[in-house]
Amino acid sequence: SCAEPVPPGPALSLECGHLMHAACLATQLGVPTPWTTSKWRPPGGRLSFDFRHCPVCRFKMKDMEWPPGIAAALKAASSLELEVSSRAVKRLRADGHRRDAA
Repeated sequence: SCAEPVPPGPALSLECGHLMHAACLATQLGVPTPWTTSKWRPPGGRLSFDFRHCPVCRFKMKDMEWPPGIAAALKAASSLELEVSSRAVKRLRADGHRRDAA
């Protein structure tokens, strides 16, 4: 699924069925590994969790257990996304923009 030549290191099978080099996924998540030299930088000042999606089909990646660096980055992103979503809903409610279904 990656557009680059195959880097050294393992490949991962995502839940959507696409394969991704661990080094490419680490770069996408900003995780330093023995196989990567560059680090991902967020564009602009907008908060987005698009980096958690398969680059081929946009399926949202769930947390993984392996490799450890990638697993930790996905788990941290999950926690942050949950916190941001929770705060956004609270803010919308406080501003009167969200109505809860009865």
